[in-house]
Amino acid sequence: MLGYYGEEDISIFPWQNKEPRNEADSIRLWDKTNKNNYICIEFHEAVYPIKVCIYEIHHPGSVIQTLAQDSNNKWFKLWDKSSHFVPPTSRLFSQPLSHPCNFKTKMLRLTFKNSSRFSYTKLDAVMLIGTSELILSRNPNENLTNLLKRINCMYSLCHDNVHNLTADLKSAHLDIVHLQQNFPEYCIICKSDIRRVSYKSNLKQKVSQEVIPCYEQPFGRRYSRRVLLKSHSNYAKRMKLSSDESKDLSHCILSELTDEILLIILKYLDLKTLCCMSRVNWCFNNLTRDPLLYTRLNVRRVTDKFIYTRNVFRYFTARCKYLQQLDLTAINFDVNDFVNFFDNCGRNLTHLKLSLCDVDLNSALLKTSEICKNLKKLDLSYCRLIEDKEFSYLENLEGLECLNLVQTCVRTERLCKILQKNQRMRELCWNSSHIINIDAVLIELGNLCRDLEVIYSLNAETFTFQGI
Repeated sequence: MLGYYGEEDISIFPWQNKEPRNEADSIRLWDKTNKNNYICIEFHEAVYPIKVCIYEIHHPGSVIQTLAQDSNNKWFKLWDKSSHFVPPTSRLFSQPLSHPCNFKTKMLRLTFKNSSRFSYTKLDAVMLIGTSELILSRNPNENLTNLLKRINCMYSLCHDNVHNLTADLKSAHLDIVHLQQNFPEYCIICKSDIRRVSYKSNLKQKVSQEVIPCYEQPFGRRYSRRVLLKSHSNYAKRMKLSSDESKDLSHCILSELTDEILLIILKYLDLKTLCCMSRVNWCFNNLTRDPLLYTRLNVRRVTDKFIYTRNVFRYFTARCKYLQQLDLTAINFDVNDFVNFFDNCGRNLTHLKLSLCDVDLNSALLKTSEICKNLKKLDLSYCRLIEDKEFSYLENLEGLECLNLVQTCVRTERLCKILQKNQRMRELCWNSSHIINIDAVLIELGNLCRDLEVIYSLNAETFTFQGI
C-alpha cells in the first residue's frame, strides 16, 4: 500500500531507520531517468504474461509503465502509456499488454508518475495472469491483447477506454475463463524446435512436429524457430493459466495443516489480518496469540485520546513476550500504561523509537534504563519535554549503538557521560542549541567510540579543527 507521511499506522513491519516521506519508502525506489517512483513486485511462480491487473483503491491512474524482468535481470516493457484522466474512484485496472513477452517472468516493476502528499496512490493488490507455456493467437494478425478485447465484448458492452481491458468489474476475468474453456478455438501453444543429436551415429532425429511458417518470427525479432505440437488439445489440458492455481488452493483444508506450518503462514500476515484471523475460530485465536508473531510492533502517529493507546498496550501485553522492536513515533500515551507494558514486554527490546512524543517521558526513560539492558537503537528526536537531568537515565545503558537526540535539551556534559557508558556507539545524531562545546563531544567520540560510522549534526558549522 502506498500512502503519505501523515498516515497512522499500526503494524508488525520492521524498524524504520529514517522518518519516511510515506509508508512505502522501504519498497519504493527512485527512477533517476524519468524522475518517477516505482516498486518491484515478485510473484511465486514465473509465467508467460498475458494480463496484469492492478487493484487501485485511491487516486487511480498513476501507473504509467509496467516492465517485466527476464532471466538475465534485464527489464522488458509490457505496457507504457502517458498519464490519462481517470475518475477518482477505486477500480480494477487490467493493462493491455502492448508489447508481447516471449519469456517467463515472476518480477514486475510498476512505475508511477510523480505525486504529492495530496495525490498519493494506494494499491490493494497486483495480479499477474500468465501461462506455463507460450501461447499465441491462431489469427497471425491478432495479438493476445486484441483477442482478450474481442472476448470481453462478448460479456459486456465494448468500451472506449483503450487503457483498461476491464472497465466493467462485473465481467472481470471472464475473458480468461472463456479462453481456458475454448482454448483450441482461439490459441496455439508454441514450443521450441527440439532436435536430439546422437554423436555416435552423427544422426539428427526430429521430434514429430508441424511447423507453422507464419509463426517463425512472431514478434518481429530473430528468435529460434517456433513450432506447434500436433496434438495441441492434449497440451492445452496440461497448460495452466495462473488463475487456475487459486481454484486448486481453494480445496486445501487448513485444519489439516500442522500448527507449525500455520504459524509460518501467519508470519507473512499484517497486523490487521492477524486480528481478523483470531476471530475465525478458537484454533486460529490461539495461534494468533503466539508471541513469535509479535517481535516487531509499530504504533505510529496515533493522535487519539489516551484510552485508545491504553487499549493497544493492553491488547499486545499478552502477545509481545518476545518484543524486540517498538516504534511509538508521534503518539499520545499515558506514561503509566507505557511502564506497565514495559514491565511485561520490554526485556528483550533492542530497538525503541519515541520520536515526536509530546508527553512527559521521565518515568518512561527510567523504566527503559531498568528493563532494556539489550537496547541498541534509541530514537528520542524532537522530544522537547525531556529535561537534561532526565537524560542521565541513559547512562545506565551500556550497549547503545545508535542514538538520535535531534532537537532535544541534552547538554554537552550529559551527552559526554552517555558516550562514556556506551562505547559501542556506531551512529550519533544530535542538533541542539544546548550543546555549547561541540568539540568536547567530538573528542569523546574519537577517544571512546572506535566503531563510529555516522555523525549527524546540523551544528556542523561550529566544528573547529580541534574537534575534527
